[in-house]
Amino acid sequence: MFAFKNPDETAALLDAAGFTQVEIEPIAPTILLGGGGSLDESIEFLLGTGIARGLLGRLDDDARATAVETVGAALADGYEAGVGVRLGTGAWLVSAKERG
Repeated sequence: MFAFKNPDETAALLDAAGFTQVEIEPIAPTILLGGGGSLDESIEFLLGTGIARGLLGRLDDDARATAVETVGAALADGYEAGVGVRLGTGAWLVSAKERG
């Protein structure tokens, strides 16, 4: 799904583009969905994003209600009262030097 999910392929691409000393470090910070708030506010924030609106718009009413309920249940696992919904993330921290 993501073009740069494989660190070896990412390093090879950077090498082919003229970079050296490629370093790739996995990072996994947590984020606070929508800046915090109640569980309902966090669900509303997520469902208001463009991708969620686009996906939900393709569903009939029953399927939409099921999807919203499923999202709410999943977000509840990361909800902390007084803080909001914390979600895990994953990314690569990539650095390289231009060959020259």
